[in-house]
Amino acid sequence: GLLRATARETGVAFGAALTPRLRVGLRLGAAQLDLDGQATTVGADGATRASTSRADAWEPSVGASLLFALNQRWYASLNWDREIVWEAGRTGDTPPASHDLVAPGRYTAGLLFRPSSVVWLSGQLDWVRWSEVSSALVSPDDRPATGEFVLDDALDGRMGLEIRPDYGESPLWNRVMLRFGLHYRSRGLLEYTGSDPVEQARFGGGSHRWEWSYGLAFGPLEVTWVRRKPSTVWVIGVRQFF
Repeated sequence: GLLRATARETGVAFGAALTPRLRVGLRLGAAQLDLDGQATTVGADGATRASTSRADAWEPSVGASLLFALNQRWYASLNWDREIVWEAGRTGDTPPASHDLVAPGRYTAGLLFRPSSVVWLSGQLDWVRWSEVSSALVSPDDRPATGEFVLDDALDGRMGLEIRPDYGESPLWNRVMLRFGLHYRSRGLLEYTGSDPVEQARFGGGSHRWEWSYGLAFGPLEVTWVRRKPSTVWVIGVRQFF
């Protein structure tokens, strides 16, 4: 089969200080999924079936967060991102059908420690609701999804170190930051636990991964390198505070 998918998201965020130490944030937006998929399968009766899936719709994207400052050195945060569900239409079947595509919800807890104005240490733990994806499983050859397909909720962990010495006289360019990060990534892949050898080959699941990242910021310019399998990623950006 063939699958092409592009996700776009836009929105606004608001924040307010409830007390000198407690802040609350709200994010409202919309996410678009542009999908074009084609699949050819062989059913249990030996018949070949071809189907096409398409989606081009916007769905609401919502998130909320809390930030608590214990003092000038310790900060803690809680964040929630709601799941996003898009509906895709499928043709080629009799009659035409539809199915959902799900971006799972996420709960996040974070902790920041600033032993000095130069060194920042951070940690984050995400609970990803992969089971929300399992609830939308369908089969392209019309067989119902069974409990032999497994995609459990999982925890992702992250740690980060940031070193930010001042440099120069200009308020725009006197910021230098070095960043080092480590991400313990959950499997996040569907696994078939039954006895069908074809499904075992298709859905073998995945394994936990470690991902390293390194970053450098000089003034408003930022560059980040993320080492992961099967490829690495470079990110270049510009940031301006006002």
